[in-house]
Amino acid sequence: MASEAAGSRSGCGVRGCLIGCLVPIALLVIGFVLVRPTLQEQWTRWRAENPWVDQVPGVAAVLRDMVGGAAGSDGAASDTRSGRPRNSKSREGVNDKAAMPPDLPIWPRPQSETFSAGNGHAAAYQQVSAPSDSVLRYFRRSMPAKGWRLDKERKGAGGVLLLYRKGDRMARVEVVTDAAGTEVWLRSRVATGAPEE
Repeated sequence: MASEAAGSRSGCGVRGCLIGCLVPIALLVIGFVLVRPTLQEQWTRWRAENPWVDQVPGVAAVLRDMVGGAAGSDGAASDTRSGRPRNSKSREGVNDKAAMPPDLPIWPRPQSETFSAGNGHAAAYQQVSAPSDSVLRYFRRSMPAKGWRLDKERKGAGGVLLLYRKGDRMARVEVVTDAAGTEVWLRSRVATGAPEE
């Protein structure tokens, strides 16, 4: 009976593990090391042919930030790509241009756009073909025409940030040049503190 049990056992002895587990893993590692330079070369070539790939992480961060509402800080334009603070609450919003507040100017002819409008907050992301100088002129002219007062303007490595106030509301307009034209982030929310005068 003991010999039947010993004869029917199979699996991980020293020899079983060595051949059954370690050899395939070793072959995979060696194969990856040999193929890696080719994969990197193909990935680099594909990214060069598809420049939008480099924009995906930034767009994902903006969309995540839009769902969470406008950030309360007034950091530089490149700060939006870091995501929202851990303690911020997710806010419900609809992806509908018509739900955006009428006093927030929206670039009229975007290549693509996404919106999030909800109670006390609104956000828009637009990809436009116009150069960043034209987009900045549009917002510098349109925001005051709709009653917004320029509070701060900051230039960063990523672009230009315009901070506006109107009553108890704040708005951020971020304009960043990219390979396809210009990216525009527009966010508005009710201010948590009293407006600075």
